[in-house]
Amino acid sequence: MEDQNSGCFASIFGLIIVIIIAAFTGGTYRTEVTIPLNSDPKLTYEDTFKEKFTANSWIGGLVKGEQPDLKNMLSKYRKNGNEVSEITIKTRFSALNLVLNFVTGFIYCPKTIIIEGTIVRSAEAASQPG
Repeated sequence: MEDQNSGCFASIFGLIIVIIIAAFTGGTYRTEVTIPLNSDPKLTYEDTFKEKFTANSWIGGLVKGEQPDLKNMLSKYRKNGNEVSEITIKTRFSALNLVLNFVTGFIYCPKTIIIEGTIVRSAEAASQPG
């Protein structure tokens, strides 16, 4: 019986250590992908953006849940002559995501998605008021 208790204690202690490390490093299991979208040299740099979403999955990631709508999100930045020239998509499990995974027995598995991008504008659009 004592072996079972010590094994349970070791598992909980290990989870706490992983959560602490995840909290200090900003998350675990990071993936980062940069995608160039528009390389027209006539476009000039305007600004950057950063959006944070949660992607949900179920049963250890076997069943896909709600996912961020990238097309809808980018449409916010593609107006008034603006275009998005490059996006970087980062996925990670934050400390909170890890806690939710553990508490639900890996039935509910959220993941944090961070999308960063560069907004550019053509010279013609920049000269127009608006």
